[in-house]
Amino acid sequence: MTNHGPEKARPIATHTRPTKTTITVGFNGRVGGTAEAYVAEAGLEPVRAEVCRVRWTTVMLVVAAMAFAGCGRADDDRAVRTVTTRFLEAVEDGDFSRACTLLSPGAVEALEHDESAPCPRAAPELELEPGAVTRTQVFATEAKVDLDGGESAFLELTSDGWRLSAAGCTPGGPDEPYECELEA
Repeated sequence: MTNHGPEKARPIATHTRPTKTTITVGFNGRVGGTAEAYVAEAGLEPVRAEVCRVRWTTVMLVVAAMAFAGCGRADDDRAVRTVTTRFLEAVEDGDFSRACTLLSPGAVEALEHDESAPCPRAAPELELEPGAVTRTQVFATEAKVDLDGGESAFLELTSDGWRLSAAGCTPGGPDEPYECELEA
């Protein structure tokens, strides 16, 4: 049998609501008279805590913030889909100047370094498989776009909006990083 003497006792908490209704939380799962009687027998004082009033405006602000967060995500999904599609169309059409404007600064720098040429002259060397977007995933300031040909593109949110930071990416294998044709 467990000893529930005064040396093991924890006081009960009484929460008073603004309507003056009292809810008593008991000792070791007991609620009501049994716990109160035990506390009284042990000579302990109940702990009292006032419940804070929540203002209606605070609740409405939280709901509005959650709603706007959801709208931003849908906008980001559309934006990464559009940027990826425009980039692939520009590459397919041979409009490499336009394609380069849709790359992140790091991707432009990496391409120019790898090909020892300005981006519009280096971009034709990219071996990319154009395809339709099948899935977008946005993670705050980074995104992943999957294409129907099995390749993926990665984007980052820059001061100019969403830009591709990696393209022509395929999984390297289980627990391996992606291998990309272009990577910042």
